[in-house]
Amino acid sequence: MVCEYRFHIGATYLWDAAIIITGIFIYSIISIPKFLSKVLSFLGKHSFNIFLFHTFIYYYYFHDYIYWSRNPLFIYLTLIAVCIPISMFIEWSKQYFHINQLQNRLMGLS
Repeated sequence: MVCEYRFHIGATYLWDAAIIITGIFIYSIISIPKFLSKVLSFLGKHSFNIFLFHTFIYYYYFHDYIYWSRNPLFIYLTLIAVCIPISMFIEWSKQYFHINQLQNRLMGLS
């Protein structure tokens, strides 16, 4: 909807700034329930891992499993249900093998 609106008005930087400021204002006045905040925080922690490997999951490895229902909502939920445990395993592996500490040493941060 926003993209369609921007197309019709001839998207300028002024409108981009107005959209961002409006979004920040709406976000600041809406109170998010604590449960939803925890869910979003959990998904945020795993979002980069999901971003990096979700194509492999739905296109190469689990294609038939992900698309079993042919319903976009169920496809999305199935993809999330498969990606979250894999992301949790990746995060566990990073902690187990001290990957963050190794990165800091290689970059000279510690």
